[in-house]
Amino acid sequence: MDRLATFPFEFVGGLVTNLSPLQHGIKLPGSARVLRNFEPSVEGGYQRILGYEKYSSTLVPSYAAVKVHGSGQTGTTLVVANIYKAPSDGHQLTIAGVTGTYTIATAGVSYDSTNKRATLTLTTSLASSPADLAAVTFTSATGTIHGIAAWENKVIAAKNSNVYYSTGTSWTQINVPSYGTTLVNGGSQTGSSLIVDGLTSVPQAGDTFTIAGVEKVYTVTADATVTSGGATLAINPSLASSPADNAAITWLTASLIDSSKARFTKYRIATTEKIGMVDGQNPPMIWDGTTFTVQNSAPADAFGAEHVVFFKNHLFFAKGASIAFTATYVILKNLFHLPKPLLLNMKENFQLLPEKVPPAEYELTPLNL
Repeated sequence: MDRLATFPFEFVGGLVTNLSPLQHGIKLPGSARVLRNFEPSVEGGYQRILGYEKYSSTLVPSYAAVKVHGSGQTGTTLVVANIYKAPSDGHQLTIAGVTGTYTIATAGVSYDSTNKRATLTLTTSLASSPADLAAVTFTSATGTIHGIAAWENKVIAAKNSNVYYSTGTSWTQINVPSYGTTLVNGGSQTGSSLIVDGLTSVPQAGDTFTIAGVEKVYTVTADATVTSGGATLAINPSLASSPADNAAITWLTASLIDSSKARFTKYRIATTEKIGMVDGQNPPMIWDGTTFTVQNSAPADAFGAEHVVFFKNHLFFAKGASIAFTATYVILKNLFHLPKPLLLNMKENFQLLPEKVPPAEYELTPLNL
């Protein structure tokens, strides 16, 4: 006598790996225990993995937006600026407006890490003198991508000491300072300092910029002191010529310390989508698709945070054995110094933050979320 019977069931339930075969059959019939070359479908059931394709055929840049440093250069020597990692011997590059591809000779790199400049010795002479600030594009790559995130219609990648985004073609640098409409304050300036105004934030040592009508790239050599939007910037090199009053300052790169791993979190407060980033070395960083902000005023508990996550309108930062979290526009420090009852009821504690004044032992620091 045929004892076979048919039992219909639907392929549903996704991939479940924490149940025994018996529990699978009783509790979750139709769910998968093992999927090889299949994945749960967003439309229900399972679908075959169709494969992957390269998102961008362009290398993530290794050195930031490198510029020719001064006009009139000839022969086999090329000085470049706004370069945040020492190039390697044998690497190749092209120069906007100059014919040919050039190779760095053996022992052909002299790198100034403080002022973000390099003097390169090339294996062949320049076909012509490049223009000041001409773009230098390295066709060889070095370094490691430390973190990657998909956000909106973009992919964000952290490499060496810079951050870039792509929409599938080329890569654009993100870590460009947003210090307001910065202008030269007063004509006839010379030497290794520059008086400016229009600042809305504090330039940091290692940041780079150009000055309209003045050759070369300039590096801030000390954190600025800003008063009513004005500051005297300590710079290197000395001014190539005296800039005009109200000449525009164009910021090129926000200086970041190279890290080993970057982590991201996506969030929205009010109507603006943003992405936050930490890397264990630098202050927290925030980008809204247009403006990149380094939270230089963040307290020590968030400075150099290794992890970040957005939860219930708060950013949480983890650093070593400490956790800090923000209220809207402020960051609350020393989480583990809270009384134990408050630690056991964090949800209630979160709800109190924006509406009520915290206890005296809390330290609040402005944070632009």
